[in-house]
Amino acid sequence: MKKSVFAVCFCTVLVLICCAGATYATTTYSNWATIASKMTPWTDTLALSKFDTSLGTLTSVELYVESVDDGGIWLENLGPSATTIAVTIKSNIVVSNGSSTLVTCSPTINKSYDLKKYDDSFDWGGDSGVKDLGLAATDTKTVAITDLASYQGVGNVVLSVVTSDASSHTGAANMVYRSDSSADAKARLIFTYEPVPEPTSLVALATGLMGAFGFGLRRKLH
Repeated sequence: MKKSVFAVCFCTVLVLICCAGATYATTTYSNWATIASKMTPWTDTLALSKFDTSLGTLTSVELYVESVDDGGIWLENLGPSATTIAVTIKSNIVVSNGSSTLVTCSPTINKSYDLKKYDDSFDWGGDSGVKDLGLAATDTKTVAITDLASYQGVGNVVLSVVTSDASSHTGAANMVYRSDSSADAKARLIFTYEPVPEPTSLVALATGLMGAFGFGLRRKLH
């Protein structure tokens, strides 16, 4: 009798372990979409695949956005005295789902230049000018998505991306200034879900239930 009771208890514990593993295990995966760098301002869309519900039950979604701003600066001091010029190259990348803004990235480049009085040569160089190219800055943001229903099923989630150039400079009035700013946009959806139990888990679960039932039946017959 003691052996039968032990066997039934053992099978019951096995069943509970299988059920717990099937219910509480979570898995994460993500997919990417990219818009290549282009001169700001621009407007475009990102299409990201929705969560495949055949994989299991979706428990959370995060949106990760990354943007790189590439820029250049041209300055020429036309004044009769030396001056310091502060320049900011900045792009605002606003990602929305159509009805509301989800996240904003603002990669920013800050530079300062000490320029001497005008050297009588307008060439973005020499003592009174500068040409600074190949500048870059990156900004990333992650936001939790609360509307899980809109991010699962068949098809894509289409996000709107709107960029603007927020570059600026401060310094002497007799200054010729030019800047270029280009930005890209990369995004991914990060899905966390409870997966559908694997066949091996189902077999173990069935084996445990059959074992518990068999020992109970055997005990009843004897």
